[in-house]
Amino acid sequence: MDPAGVQVCNDMTVEVAPAVMAGAQTGHLLVCDADGLVTPARPTAVRLTEIRERT
Repeated sequence: MDPAGVQVCNDMTVEVAPAVMAGAQTGHLLVCDADGLVTPARPTAVRLTEIRERT
């Protein structure tokens, strides 16, 4: 996996994530756990909106 990109902790809320993406001018985020390991998924603004609307 390419480690380049905006990395965020896995406890970020779906309400905050789109604002971080907009501020960083990126189309996806790399989600890290407490050990700094990056998940294989790259959440996008569309996917985060879908998740937020389901909750």
